[in-house]
Amino acid sequence: MIPDISLFSLKKNWDAAVAGLIGALLIYFFTRHGGIGLEPDSIVYLSTARSVAHGSGFFEFEGIPMTDFPVGYPLFLSIIIFISRVDIVQSGHIVNMFLYFSLIYLCGGIINHISTRTKWVKIPFLILIVFSPALLTLYTYLLSETLFLLMTLLFFVALHQYGQKKTILTLVVVALIAGLSCIVRYAGVTLVGAAGLMILLDKKLVLKKKIGHLLLFGTIGIAFLVANLVRNSLITGMLTGDREKSLTSFFENIQKYAYVFGDFFYFHDLPLAFVILIGVSFFVFYIYSHIIHFYKSNRYYNYWNICGTYFVVYTIFIVLSATFSRFEGLNMRLLSPLYLSCLLPLTFVTPWVISKLNGWKRYGLISVFVILFVVINYYQYKDNRVFYQAATEAGLPGYAEDSWRNSPILNYIKSDKKRFKEGTRIYSDGNEAVYLFTGLQADLVPHVESKGDYENFKEEQQNDYYLVWFYDCADPEYVSLVKLLKENYYVELASAPEGRLYFHPSSKVNQTK
Repeated sequence: MIPDISLFSLKKNWDAAVAGLIGALLIYFFTRHGGIGLEPDSIVYLSTARSVAHGSGFFEFEGIPMTDFPVGYPLFLSIIIFISRVDIVQSGHIVNMFLYFSLIYLCGGIINHISTRTKWVKIPFLILIVFSPALLTLYTYLLSETLFLLMTLLFFVALHQYGQKKTILTLVVVALIAGLSCIVRYAGVTLVGAAGLMILLDKKLVLKKKIGHLLLFGTIGIAFLVANLVRNSLITGMLTGDREKSLTSFFENIQKYAYVFGDFFYFHDLPLAFVILIGVSFFVFYIYSHIIHFYKSNRYYNYWNICGTYFVVYTIFIVLSATFSRFEGLNMRLLSPLYLSCLLPLTFVTPWVISKLNGWKRYGLISVFVILFVVINYYQYKDNRVFYQAATEAGLPGYAEDSWRNSPILNYIKSDKKRFKEGTRIYSDGNEAVYLFTGLQADLVPHVESKGDYENFKEEQQNDYYLVWFYDCADPEYVSLVKLLKENYYVELASAPEGRLYFHPSSKVNQTK
């Protein structure tokens, strides 16, 4: 019998290695023009990593402790900066090339386990994974999901090993991976929940041993998260930053969840009812599959059931989180952990269903699967072509675009940084851009719903400060430029198509333009 881990060896997984190299090259070509993609969250990670690498602690670009995100990903980046002595803006694409290669390689090994008797299915699914816009748009950016998805696959492998051996060592490995994932993304608690659920429902594990394993796993699994939350609470009095109440209902989030799956597999153009039905059917299917595996305990810890269990736990977590807490709407980035956990079990389901049919029914179903594969790949190609054209012509959307690097306003600030005296505050609706391109610290303009923010800002009128305004960053949730100009006195220092730079002198407090 082939040793379990050998299916991840280069000899058995060479095709995934080739696919991984192709994936790494895709990341290189997408980032060749403007470097690694940068979003607002990326700037938080970047600035915190720089702060840690320079020995200043977990402080983000605004000079405040980072609490909205856990410390794991910035710590990971800071280690790379410390070892390489190269800033992550210059090396980020190389890091992501390695992470994407590793992700694809692990997918290949898992597929080897899932579809041991049907090797032909591996290549088509690797092609879907390598060229998936959902994954490429993550791995071309500096985002914590790039590390989290890899840790999720490592968790699947470790939990499978635990299921084969049931030893303390394999349990500790699972707990460490799940625990560390919690400080890469707070959603890492879903890994703790998935493993805890599987151990709890493991029929072969005697009660005394089960209780011991659950206690040990739970203690290690949540230790890192608890430490992170205690640190946040001691520093700011908040566990995970300032969280607002959600504005979307449970049913609205179900609808968004289904639409994201439509984006994953290109059925989003169907009528709304069908989109929701198909999206929810994935969830129902994996609940059903877990029940089946519960009664077939000899296959309880196979990769299909591990992926399915995680899929169910993460779905419940993310939909309820979006219902009770306010953050960006459910999108491909937030649901990216579901993509591979949904797709990988299909490498068994597809050939299994085909094998149950004979004659024209079998060939008819094969034709349907081939058509689906071709259609999905066609739409993936179209999306990737548009994305690639944008990336090669002007840089990846966000702060890696040429328009930001060549901004007259930012270049003006950089050319005369002595003007910005130490102690004189800078306000901006795009404070991430001010930090990234000038190295200066800027505060975000007040939030319209926060009376405290605006009162503090009004008190600032007694002092000199600068206002850097970018039209592309204007957000209705924050105070508008019109309101600022109406209620305060400013001297315009620079004007450009993308924004303006103002100075507010304290001597003109009660005057208006």
